[in-house]
Amino acid sequence: MDDGDEKPFIARRFQVPTVPELEQAFHVYFGKIERCRTNDCHLALLHVLVSLPDICAALESENGWATETKYVDWCRRYYP
Repeated sequence: MDDGDEKPFIARRFQVPTVPELEQAFHVYFGKIERCRTNDCHLALLHVLVSLPDICAALESENGWATETKYVDWCRRYYP
């Protein structure tokens, strides 16, 4: 059914959230990052830090999917 040109179901119905909506949605992750840093939970921190660029790259893409290239580009733009 997927001819390669059709957007995934989620991308067709997805509206780009506003900055306040994104901040609210990611608030849980930001709190987890701080707790992991404070408690030296390095593996858990690593998991969150490598997952977030994938989510964000997908949110920025036209079709709602992240690729390796989109992931790397996102990291280059936003990670110091």
